[in-house]
Amino acid sequence: TFRLDLAGNILQLRYNNYQRAVLTGLGLKQTEEFYSAYRMFTEMLSDPANQLWRKLQPGTILFFDNWRMLHGRSSFQGARKLTNGWFKRETWLNAARINKFFD
Repeated sequence: TFRLDLAGNILQLRYNNYQRAVLTGLGLKQTEEFYSAYRMFTEMLSDPANQLWRKLQPGTILFFDNWRMLHGRSSFQGARKLTNGWFKRETWLNAARINKFFD
């Protein structure tokens, strides 16, 4: 799912190949076009050239903008504790601007 602003710029991208709703409301041609584009997008995501992998060490904290970065994880063996949390995107952007993290 792509969420656009009023100018047509991408604000948010959501993708989960394993949790998809049924596609409805399209004719046969549009459905075929959708699945062709979806397959191409999935292939782009699966290309290692378009991926960045990091092995996290104990105690490592990773922050990212869930609206702007697709993310996942590989299988893991052993004990681990994975904790996550959320805060409003606007809260982060306001704090970043106040602290001059970017212009």
